[in-house]
Amino acid sequence: MSQIFLLNEIVNNGITVNHQRPATNRNQMGQKKLTYSTENASVKAWISPISTNETERWGRRGIEVDHKVFITTDISAVIGDRFEYGSRYLIIEGVENPAEKSMFWKFFTREEND
Repeated sequence: MSQIFLLNEIVNNGITVNHQRPATNRNQMGQKKLTYSTENASVKAWISPISTNETERWGRRGIEVDHKVFITTDISAVIGDRFEYGSRYLIIEGVENPAEKSMFWKFFTREEND
């Protein structure tokens, strides 16, 4: 079995997340408020904790990450977007498209309380 086939099986049997994009709006007092709108709903994903090596690699760049999210569909997510699942939010800090084959995407995220 290929690694891509196995990843597809894992993702398809994983969870679903909502991909959200940030926007800045103003409240009634004129103050800026960060809000999020859903760009892609019910995206199949697999979420895993970051390994020690990955924590160190991102830490050397000054970027804090604690989870990685695997997705096999191109949802055009970028740094600053977030994944919502349940009551949890994962802010995208980095994106990798291994081997540049567009077969799966690995998002490095940091959990945030909303």
